[in-house]
Amino acid sequence: MSQVEVLNWSAEKLKELEVKKALFEEKLNSSLLHEVVQWQLARRRKGDHNVKNRRETRGGGKKPFRQKGTGRARQGSIRSPLLKGGAVAHGPQKRSYDWALPKKVRQKALRNVLSYMFQEKKLIFVENMEMKSAKTKELALRFKKMKWDKALLVDEINQMEFKRACKNLKNFKVIPSKALNVYDILKLNRVVFTPQVLETVYKKCGIL
Repeated sequence: MSQVEVLNWSAEKLKELEVKKALFEEKLNSSLLHEVVQWQLARRRKGDHNVKNRRETRGGGKKPFRQKGTGRARQGSIRSPLLKGGAVAHGPQKRSYDWALPKKVRQKALRNVLSYMFQEKKLIFVENMEMKSAKTKELALRFKKMKWDKALLVDEINQMEFKRACKNLKNFKVIPSKALNVYDILKLNRVVFTPQVLETVYKKCGIL
């Protein structure tokens, strides 16, 4: 077990928390993190681009002009990709960009990035993520006291006021512990946990 500090919102140490060493002892593997980030971004792609092929284009039931005698190249349908308003040949179709990535690879990548954040002193525990009113200005002052310019804030409990106050701060993001992921951690380059998230984080990292 390792000891980590739990801070209040004035950046003062409240207590120490025991954390399993397995969460923070991975060596940085940049190729693994790159693979998982690419997989996450691929899964986020809608893949709803679509052009009409000959089957989907309107018209084409009648031959546009006679076969011979016009001096033009023969045509059997106005749906032809050669004609204006016709189909598109070999154009993009709806598809999924997702591919299978083993669960153990995803777990290892999450342990890897959390270990990196811990070693860089960018993994922080705070007492809670509670607010009485959803005021962005008040939350921005809290972050200024902590000397954070950006952060991923992870909590087990859905604190609506805190989440609403954070929406207007573009470099901060609040997510539930079950949504913890490699891409958001690397993008915001700082992770803030509450003590309540530990059990869920252990499960997501394949430690329990």
